[in-house]
Amino acid sequence: MHDCTGTITALDAAKGSVTVKNNKDVEKTLLFTAQAKITSADKAVTLADLKVGEKVKVNFTEDAGKLTATKIITVPVEKAKAPATRRKKRSNPTQTTQTGNPGNGFPVLLFSTICYTDRAL
Repeated sequence: MHDCTGTITALDAAKGSVTVKNNKDVEKTLLFTAQAKITSADKAVTLADLKVGEKVKVNFTEDAGKLTATKIITVPVEKAKAPATRRKKRSNPTQTTQTGNPGNGFPVLLFSTICYTDRAL
């Protein structure tokens, strides 16, 4: 049993053959029998449902130079992930918080708020 992962470059459902090109540009033409299983997104499909350009993983046997597919699984195309962006924590310039101990044993929480107005004081 052998396997091959690549892109479908040719497909002939009438003859029951598919040609797959791997990432090293090596093409293999495989024949199908009625026993061959084809799945896409975990669902059984037929040879006619496959498309040229689709990425697949093929399990096959080799006998006297004849490659016979036993199983084809379509490989889902991964969506491009957007780079993660970090959000900067925005500081609020109008409010600051401080904690401290004035010396009497009680913690102190101070808030200072700056308000802007257009009126003169």
